Amino acid sequence: MHRRTIPILTCFDDNYVIPAAVAFRTLAVHADPAHQYLVYVAHSGIGAVHQARLKAEVANHPAQVELVFVDMANQLSDLFARTDCKGHYSKEMFYKLLAPSLFPQHDAMLVTDVDVLFQGDVSR
Repeated sequence: MHRRTIPILTCFDDNYVIPAAVAFRTLAVHADPAHQYLVYVAHSGIGAVHQARLKAEVANHPAQVELVFVDMANQLSDLFARTDCKGHYSKEMFYKLLAPSLFPQHDAMLVTDVDVLFQGDVSR
């Protein structure tokens, strides 16, 4: 079987580290060891301690799941400040819209949130 890289994007801030840990662990538990899962985390300020904790959640599983933290340095803050209907959303939600320009090396990418529990492998 051909080993594929499965690119995944999620966007959040320090306030969502705990749900992200759960989501990443369920991804790793169900991941097919025949593939590599490359999880990009677009963020504005997830500290080094939290990054290390999240990386620990995907370590020691048969599948290779790698977390790549992409510091967006508060990009789009001005757009978010002008947005009237924010509800419970953070500015990181807008980072999803930048996926094609941030990751042109990928033809397709799974975009997910941190409130997801993976119940199976996503490689298909």
